[in-house]
Amino acid sequence: MSIGLVGDVGGTNARFALAADGVVGVSQTWKTGRVPALPHVYTTLAGALPGAPGRPDYACIAVAAPVDGPSVTLTNADLTLDVRTLGIPRARLANDLEAAAAGVPDVPAHLQHPLVPGPGHPQRPMVVVGMGTGLGVAIRLASGDLISGEGGHAQFAPSTPQLAQLVDALGASLERPVEWEDLLCGRGFGRILAWCRHNRALAVSSDFSALEATARGAVMAQDTEAYDLIVGAVADLLRGLALTVCAGSVVLCGGVAGHLREAFMRPIFAARFRAPGPVSHVLNGVGVTLLTDDALALRGCVRLNRG
Repeated sequence: MSIGLVGDVGGTNARFALAADGVVGVSQTWKTGRVPALPHVYTTLAGALPGAPGRPDYACIAVAAPVDGPSVTLTNADLTLDVRTLGIPRARLANDLEAAAAGVPDVPAHLQHPLVPGPGHPQRPMVVVGMGTGLGVAIRLASGDLISGEGGHAQFAPSTPQLAQLVDALGASLERPVEWEDLLCGRGFGRILAWCRHNRALAVSSDFSALEATARGAVMAQDTEAYDLIVGAVADLLRGLALTVCAGSVVLCGGVAGHLREAFMRPIFAARFRAPGPVSHVLNGVGVTLLTDDALALRGCVRLNRG
């Protein structure tokens, strides 16, 4: 039996699991700021799996940050991980959206939710976007090869007067260009809600806890304007990315995206994704699917290990 340690470490939560012969099994979640050393993570999980070896046969940990070696400090959390501490030769880090893109083929059908219908074009690239504590982007080529990027940190392009005003105010507060990730994530939705509720001070603040709490407390019946703004902006981003790479399909994932599932079913989302333009015909047949699979990146880590 081959035992692997796989993980999905985001800005808020970190989920680790053991994969036995390629099947994700025993798992545990820690707050990201409280993740123990990786050897301790493994021994904790191995204690629940009779016959587990003293060390894993391999490890693949997905992290919410650019990856260029065996050690990384997360973008949205004060945590550094180094897979060399496991003391095994087959240990690697992966960008979390790279892992998510790798795991897409293994998602059960009941966790796949079509948002914009379309048969897709399998010979073209797939765009994968993750909305959680941050915003990540990856591309899955028809060959199965993966490209991880930092599209969430590209400059935000407001398409409504409300968002343009928020972007101006937020940019002045941050003293830098506003990025897609600043608004299309948990705290970002909190900013949009606060702005629509005329709490401008909170909207441009760096109080992430208050912003995320605001997002969690939203009710669509009372905050329709804010929901429409974020859903429309997500559709704009996905449309732009799909046009950029002439995508054949688009996948949306992540905890915040899952919480917004009902909002994405509103007509504004599909209408904005299908917005007319000089080359909008390129997106004919291109669908958007929401994945609500908490184990997506873990499944992807298993696949990355095989590769």
